[in-house]
Amino acid sequence: MKIAVTDTNIFIYLIKAQLLRGLFEIGYEIHTTNLVLYELGERGNERLEPYINEGKLIVYTFSTEEVQNIDKISLSSGLSFQDKGLYFYVTFWKGPVLLTNDGLLRKTSLKKDIEVHGILWVLDKLFEKKLYSSQDLADGLKKMLNGYHRLPIAECESRLKEWGK
Repeated sequence: MKIAVTDTNIFIYLIKAQLLRGLFEIGYEIHTTNLVLYELGERGNERLEPYINEGKLIVYTFSTEEVQNIDKISLSSGLSFQDKGLYFYVTFWKGPVLLTNDGLLRKTSLKKDIEVHGILWVLDKLFEKKLYSSQDLADGLKKMLNGYHRLPIAECESRLKEWGK
């Protein structure tokens, strides 16, 4: 099974849209890091805990030495420590898909030929696998668009048109 390593923003969007369960049913082994869980905070971790306990979410905990190595990675100063940790983890495994909406992390990863996808790709997978109704996906996407977001409006509107039939 192919591995997908998930960034904080993917979890936030799916929790907000009440579509988190589907992430663990798209046909990928889902991984993240302890740094991402730290960034999510207690409330986000409460939502992820059942998936961790069931073995559906694999959380990698960096050693002290790895944390030091992450700190030494020569990457854009615009990347957060959590993003550098994800980059470190994905490049170590050589092959997982990185799930993120962070533009700088995406660009940095693509330069190293890492396969990168965002939340719209995840929603497309949920649709393809028929894990939710079209209306549930449209409603979820509307929730994601409510408030601060960096999603491409034209692509979102296209999906809303298709799913909101």
